[in-house]
Amino acid sequence: MNPRKCTWTLLAVALFSITTLTVAEPSKKSPRKQSLDWSLDEEKGIIRLNTDDPTYNLWKEKRSTKNDPKREPGPISLHRNLIGSPFMGIPTFLRRPVAINPEDLAAGKVDVAFIGVPIDFNSVRRGTHLGPQALRTAEALLTWRSDGESMIDHTESMLDPLSVLNVVDYGDVPIEPFSLERSLNGAIPVVREAAKAGVTLLISGGSHSVPLATVRGIVEANPDEPIALVHFDAHQDAAPYGIGHPAHYGTFIRTIVDDNLVKGKHVIQVGMRGPVNSLEGLRWQRKVGIRTYYMADIKKRGFDKVARDILADLARGPKKIYVSVDLDFYDSSVAVGTTAPEPGGVMPGDFFPLLRAMAIQQELVGLDLVEVNPMLDNRSQSTMLLAVRTMYEALVGMALKKQGITDPWYVHPEVLKHR
Repeated sequence: MNPRKCTWTLLAVALFSITTLTVAEPSKKSPRKQSLDWSLDEEKGIIRLNTDDPTYNLWKEKRSTKNDPKREPGPISLHRNLIGSPFMGIPTFLRRPVAINPEDLAAGKVDVAFIGVPIDFNSVRRGTHLGPQALRTAEALLTWRSDGESMIDHTESMLDPLSVLNVVDYGDVPIEPFSLERSLNGAIPVVREAAKAGVTLLISGGSHSVPLATVRGIVEANPDEPIALVHFDAHQDAAPYGIGHPAHYGTFIRTIVDDNLVKGKHVIQVGMRGPVNSLEGLRWQRKVGIRTYYMADIKKRGFDKVARDILADLARGPKKIYVSVDLDFYDSSVAVGTTAPEPGGVMPGDFFPLLRAMAIQQELVGLDLVEVNPMLDNRSQSTMLLAVRTMYEALVGMALKKQGITDPWYVHPEVLKHR
């Protein structure tokens, strides 16, 4: 071969090789399925979950009962003794018996079931996931009796609600500790099955995202009957956005109404104040027909007048009601242990009569108490005690109704005598 031609041939091959090396895409390996690179898709705005992970659904798996002793369905008492002080016994809500499944609720003819929904995921001060366990241990004065006989009377009514109502602790719903959305989906069927058993649910949160699951579960258990929603809170909880998240503790009212779980005209909101609310939120409330009682109105007219207006509003709507109480509805002087305390709120002594009245006049199907944060409470745990007593007042109202009392503002006549 001509040496000159050979040189040009070798040079051409070399140039082609260099060009090819420069232009060719480097080979890419598919990211490992457990890795962050595989999970994140910023372009689509999604986070993939590894459904092949053997622990993917472990958090909501029901335990096997095959090795349990055989028993008839019904509530189970965990007490050794007939009576005890509040610091004694295995912690359940007000030291009530435990129910494990809907069969226990039905067989025991249960009236009320306490259920914990320990969801947190707050954007500010976290700790509400500890609320249900705190409410099981916070009571300081109510001595319990394990056979259902009367023990201690509620002063205004002179009645022991725990001797009138069959109250149980239904445990907690399953929670996925890394996902609000999956946690809500895990809570809905547990709430629905309890509501289908015909019990009233006392629901302990958890953040104010809790009603996204609990209202839906109760509505699904009552498909042919509308439900009214009464929301006591310092904040509107009607945000239209949530950094891409449709479900969070600041959107629950808007989501429930927009999803047509509860009609706007059947919603009442009470107590809004402070710097977090908006004119846009107020106008949305008006647009969808929500009745609102802002704190400025309450201060101007007095809580007693507003409470009677609320009761009149309820009388014109559905018989069944769901009540949602954010602990920051109360004035921050008495509700320290909550996520977002606000000064200038309602005092418990003003609110308790309305809570009893709603339970007497209407059919209470569910009450949640949310944003209970024991990590922020004072050393006396006074906020946790207030949370327990709020639920206790609802029990008093339900017990009075069961006893045939129809006056929503009932007080035992002997209490009103001076001597």
